Amino acid sequence: MIFYTISDVITLELIEKKSRFICILSPLIEPQDIEKSIQAAGQKYPGARHYCFAYRLRQDSAIIERCSDDGEPSGTAGLPILNVLQKREVILFALALIVK
Repeated sequence: MIFYTISDVITLELIEKKSRFICILSPLIEPQDIEKSIQAAGQKYPGARHYCFAYRLRQDSAIIERCSDDGEPSGTAGLPILNVLQKREVILFALALIVK
C-alpha cells in the first residue's frame, strides 16, 4: 500500500466569524515528534484555547493512529482531522489550533 506524507511543515490559517483556526501539518517520523510539535505550537501561538490533533504513524507494518479533541465536544475536532488523513492515505501529524 502506498502512503503519502510531506517533507516540511505547512501552516494554514482560516478566520471564520470571530474565530481563528490555524492548521499545522508536520512530517512525522517518531512518536516523540508529536509532543515536540505541540510544544512548538504552544510557544508560537500561546493564546490558543485548544490544540486538537490527529496523527498517523507507520511502525513496521502497522499504522498507529490517534486523535484528540482537547476539550472541544467529543468527536468534533480530532476525529474529523483523522478521517481526512485516513481518506487521503497520509502518514503525518496534523495539529489544529483554535484561537478565539
